[in-house]
Amino acid sequence: NVTVLRILLRKIARRMQVPTFAKGLRQKAFYKRFGNRPILQQAHVEKNMKYLKQLAIILLVSLIAEILEYIIPLPVAASVYGLVLMLVGLITHIIPLEKVEGAADFLVQNISILFIPSTVGIMACVEELKQMMIPLLVISFVTTILIMVVTGKVSQFIIRRKAAKE
Repeated sequence: NVTVLRILLRKIARRMQVPTFAKGLRQKAFYKRFGNRPILQQAHVEKNMKYLKQLAIILLVSLIAEILEYIIPLPVAASVYGLVLMLVGLITHIIPLEKVEGAADFLVQNISILFIPSTVGIMACVEELKQMMIPLLVISFVTTILIMVVTGKVSQFIIRRKAAKE
């Protein structure tokens, strides 16, 4: 988890155009090359603050979802509560799309990094999973087909509805 966090922080720093220093020598070389002048201009600071505010809103929704999971005695994961809260917030315009769009796009672009810990966990439990391999493969295959069919039908419905309006 620490490695994943470091990778995400480096990507965020790169996106925000903030220099990251792994070693003191790199920092000294940076200041030798560029001097002690301010690195970030006002426009960069405002842009970075915008991303931080957007990420804070997403994290606040996640925190509320975690609290709901603790309070409500249902077998529902906090991530599901968070998705529902975010959906309701976006539909009702309590959370305007512009207030979370940039950070959400960044997270979606880097979502593969977030799967690394779960993949490592699965690799560590491979012996236990061997016993359930056939049921897991059948469930995965059936649900994949089901998701594809439902997605196709919903897409066709939306396209037909849009065409009927025009």
